[in-house]
Amino acid sequence: MAYWWVNHGQSWKDETGQGALWSPITRSDGGRHEPYDNMRLVEPGDIVFSFANTIIGHVGVAEGSAIPHPKPLYAKDSNWGAMGWLVPVAFEPLSRAFRPRDYIDVIGPLLPRVGVTPLLKDGRGTMNYLSAISDELGESLLAIGGPIDIASRYYSTGLDAELQEIADDSTVSETEKRQLLKARVGQGIFRKKVAAREPCCRVTGVTDLSLLRASHIKPWRLSTNEERLDGSNGLMLSPHIDLLFDQHLISFGEDGSLLTSPKLDSIVLSQWSITEAYRPRPFAINQEKYLQIHRNLTLGRINLPTG
Repeated sequence: MAYWWVNHGQSWKDETGQGALWSPITRSDGGRHEPYDNMRLVEPGDIVFSFANTIIGHVGVAEGSAIPHPKPLYAKDSNWGAMGWLVPVAFEPLSRAFRPRDYIDVIGPLLPRVGVTPLLKDGRGTMNYLSAISDELGESLLAIGGPIDIASRYYSTGLDAELQEIADDSTVSETEKRQLLKARVGQGIFRKKVAAREPCCRVTGVTDLSLLRASHIKPWRLSTNEERLDGSNGLMLSPHIDLLFDQHLISFGEDGSLLTSPKLDSIVLSQWSITEAYRPRPFAINQEKYLQIHRNLTLGRINLPTG
């Protein structure tokens, strides 16, 4: 995963609101332009900082790679070609929007020394649309902008435990810990997308999202970067249900019925009144492809790989 900096210009509201970056393929004269070429280098899970009107106010996670796409309506009056590159990015406001110029003593030394740069030495933005930036600069921008507005207790227990184990391990390399930071940002985006699809816990019926966790259906460590951000690969679950679901002690059938692992003592379901409260609801097709994997793990048809 990599960090990117986008200089929006007048398009920032459209692009952060619609969740996409768009650039022409070439200059208006047909020549290549590195900031446009950079669009094709973005990968799912990469982090993108939004700079507009002298401020970095949003951060996003790329949800896919660049695809050919017609020029959007907000760029219809430009002299660019009819086709360009589109990269889907899920943006969230930073906790603290800030002017990079005010932190130039920190940011300046970390700006790219070769290739395109998003910022001049005096803190003014350049005309370069998309610039690659270092992990060090990306981490500094996240630190200045504050944490994504989501509490760690809302994360899936499985993901949070896995990430926390890495964070607490003094033998883990700095590279792996950088991946941890990026995963945290991505999890905030993931939670929002899951909640839009699953506004309550399917088992308990609880609708207060502050009490629910966003749990991956297909295990996080087995998922691709794209799958880790897919809202269809998640459920909003009450903490005790999330615990059972994450450990593959319960799952769901194709009709939404509750399935239990042979390893789960049935008394747990009774003590937590789970079977009494549950009312099956069908799943969408996009969710079912992930549930099939979770179901097979729960029923012992397949095993999680070790190592």
